[in-house]
Amino acid sequence: MSLAAAADPVQAASVPHATLDSLLQRHVREERVDYLTLRDEDGARLDAHLSRLAAVDAASLGAAERLAFEIDLYNATMLRAVCDRYREGWTPAADDFAVFKAPLVRLRTGVISLDDLEHRVIRPRVKDARVHVALVCAARSCPPIQPRAWVGVDLESQLDRRMRAFVTDTLRNRIDRSAGRLRLSRLFEWFAEDFGGASAVADYVSRWTERTVDALQVSFLDYDWSLNLARPRAGLWRTVAAQQAAVHPGASGAPGPRSLSRGEVVRELGLRGARVRVVLPGGGEGWIERTALRPWRAPR
Repeated sequence: MSLAAAADPVQAASVPHATLDSLLQRHVREERVDYLTLRDEDGARLDAHLSRLAAVDAASLGAAERLAFEIDLYNATMLRAVCDRYREGWTPAADDFAVFKAPLVRLRTGVISLDDLEHRVIRPRVKDARVHVALVCAARSCPPIQPRAWVGVDLESQLDRRMRAFVTDTLRNRIDRSAGRLRLSRLFEWFAEDFGGASAVADYVSRWTERTVDALQVSFLDYDWSLNLARPRAGLWRTVAAQQAAVHPGASGAPGPRSLSRGEVVRELGLRGARVRVVLPGGGEGWIERTALRPWRAPR
């Protein structure tokens, strides 16, 4: 299905892109996302952007602009979900993939889940397998998020570039001509029907490679659900070591002490004796006992 029809300029203008563009350019590095800095420094901007997206009348948009809007909505919602849930060792597969089932996606017509947006809204209407390289699930084996928003005016070329890059990415798809093997991402197995059926997957992949691969034996790689987490750009980061650690507000008149749980990550701003001044998950600052924290190590 082609989505090349030009977006109506009035409709296109109704979908905001600038904020997400800015956030992605700042926090996406080497195909990973700096969720911790996004959470602590730009969480309010991300929330405001999601509120603006929730006000968009998707049904009034042209085909290309609507799909671009829905891709951005999915990806921005996933960014917020990771920021909210991040603990040391957390992955999108946690709790039986609960993040995809929760009512997180705010639309003008109501609230749905990420799974609903992908499988009940986008895929049945669009019927274009390229959407699988645009919707980013925050796992390392998932197609990487691009450092820019999606826009209807060049949606076709964006989808083509992302699919070609995904197919030829040797971390996610491996073409071994000498051994006669084509080892593909599990996405091609899970959504084989979108790629023309199980017997047509190799032929589909051939469209995006310089040489045909449809004669190679197809198998599928294990899927790495580890979080696509980039090392934070600045500051010292600490992991809460205690099961429940009391945090005292840093501002006068703020609510009383609150608790952080083991595995939460805070950014250190300074020291005062036995206490550490930190940026709290969800916003604000506070003081926490040094003995309740330990150094955080970014996953490799």
